[in-house]
Amino acid sequence: MKILNKAAGVVIFAIGITLTATSCFNRTPKNNDKSYGITDPTMLSTKSFFFAGEIVCIDDQMVMNDCVTGAVFPVADNDVSTLVKREYSSLTSGNNNVPLYARVEGFVRPLEKGAGKTLTITKFQGFDSMNRCSSAHRLTGRYLDRVGDTAVRQISIDLEPDYTFRQITRDVPSGNYGVTEGRWWRLNESVMVFITPGNNDLLATLDWSSMEIRFSENSAFLKK
Repeated sequence: MKILNKAAGVVIFAIGITLTATSCFNRTPKNNDKSYGITDPTMLSTKSFFFAGEIVCIDDQMVMNDCVTGAVFPVADNDVSTLVKREYSSLTSGNNNVPLYARVEGFVRPLEKGAGKTLTITKFQGFDSMNRCSSAHRLTGRYLDRVGDTAVRQISIDLEPDYTFRQITRDVPSGNYGVTEGRWWRLNESVMVFITPGNNDLLATLDWSSMEIRFSENSAFLKK
């Protein structure tokens, strides 16, 4: 399998046909709302996105089990997390270790010491006693192009638990392939954003019933 080119920063390999024609990540996104583009990679450490998961208080430490990735994030202390702790304690009658489903906005950043990341909550949308994390709604994994795959071209997207992604576009006859890497996040329950350094961000909608990521009418990926 022949690799033809390598760019710095984002790993982008050129294949026998141009990625502009084959990759959904090289098209200008249809973004009619506010811009979620990242012009500086350091912005990701303080930019708020949507998270939903089960919050548990262990001793005095609050953690969230992120439903769509399975990652467990310690929650950083701030004014918002203090309010969340108070409501959690009220709903559980002070009984810790009881998982409560919550929707929040915030950002993750590496821990100062050791492996892993911490979640800083910037907005608390509330607890939801009717919901729990479900393995059926885990977004991580491989997605295959539902429309674009042909005998000569195949496209797949891998969503990783650390909110990175890799899109692989294969030219079947030649065996050459191209790779685009970046980060994915959620803006709400059913809208995702895919970000590549030096490129425009791309919005996608998520169909939970079919586990399908839709970039446009003719660009959709089904979970394998």
